[in-house]
Amino acid sequence: MNKLLIILLLGVSSVYADQQILMSNIESNGIMTKVIASATISKSTNPAFVGGWYPVFFNQYSDIKIQHIIMRIKNGKVSKLIVSYDKNQVLAKQIVTTIQATTDFNVQLEHVELVDDTAQYNHDQVVVTVYTKREN
Repeated sequence: MNKLLIILLLGVSSVYADQQILMSNIESNGIMTKVIASATISKSTNPAFVGGWYPVFFNQYSDIKIQHIIMRIKNGKVSKLIVSYDKNQVLAKQIVTTIQATTDFNVQLEHVELVDDTAQYNHDQVVVTVYTKREN
């Protein structure tokens, strides 16, 4: 088991892991720092990766962005794609058609009506939300 030591050094927090018993004071660059917290963690030989999502923004058609998404699909890294748009349905459909023709992947097309209130939105922008597969 490793000891996880969290220290505060001049307003910047740092994490220090050591398999030995840690002292209450640590010297770093000649500055003595007081230990503020410690916890015990176990070392895993196979860390778990958790799936997530990330957006890809399109103001115009971009072959580079599309090819990156297609590569991730072909490598088995994508579980779901949602293409959302407000006003630019032509671009959204072009993105969906290209991805489906190249990969045979089911892409969800979603119309999202954005209302300007306290924020101003780019109504012509298309957002592809890429959901990554969960890995163990």
